[in-house]
Amino acid sequence: MATKPSPVAMRSRASLWATAILAFFGLMGLIRLLPSLLTASTGGVLVREAALAGAALLLVLGLLWGAREPASGLGLVRPKASTLGFAVLGFALAMLISAGAAYVASRAGMDVGQSVLARLGTRPVWLLLLIALTAAISEEIVFRGVMLTRIEAASGSTWLAALVSLAAFAGAHAPRWGVAYVALAALPGLVLTLFYLWRRDLIACILTHFLIDAAGLLALTSQVAQSR
Repeated sequence: MATKPSPVAMRSRASLWATAILAFFGLMGLIRLLPSLLTASTGGVLVREAALAGAALLLVLGLLWGAREPASGLGLVRPKASTLGFAVLGFALAMLISAGAAYVASRAGMDVGQSVLARLGTRPVWLLLLIALTAAISEEIVFRGVMLTRIEAASGSTWLAALVSLAAFAGAHAPRWGVAYVALAALPGLVLTLFYLWRRDLIACILTHFLIDAAGLLALTSQVAQSR
């Protein structure tokens, strides 16, 4: 007996591509409209983070309820005891690779967003953790949960979907962090993409992403404090 195709597979390719493209440009447009992390007041940053997280969650609800998307189609599976373990494993791997790349970049005299990071390091720790959490939620939903799965269903190619979503994820960091930072962002992005393909667990990817960003930002505040 033939298996019934999933709701994602039954949609037209045009609608799947449109969802992926709109999710990406919607996120990028919202980021441009919202207050800057570098210049906004604490209240402005809170508004920014609430808007980003809210928009990502509305996108999920729209797909789940409006488009009758099964939660598993977005990688939203029930967390297990192993979820945190896989998140820690992904975090350790991403940090190891990123540390090596950052060392090479520093030896080459490349500016990989140090000036931006230094200004972020002056923010309170609790606010940096909130920024890390919001980035993890919004970016994982858009790039892994939506873009990768829509392109995969539209093209029939998992690896094309992975490459396009990874390129979009890395390129999204260029406007604020600089072109050189794109390569550095692509490395943890690659780990997150491979973990998603392996586990199809968006929650684990969100946790991994949060740990990566939180560790980097907290290390930054320590450096800023020591330089004072």
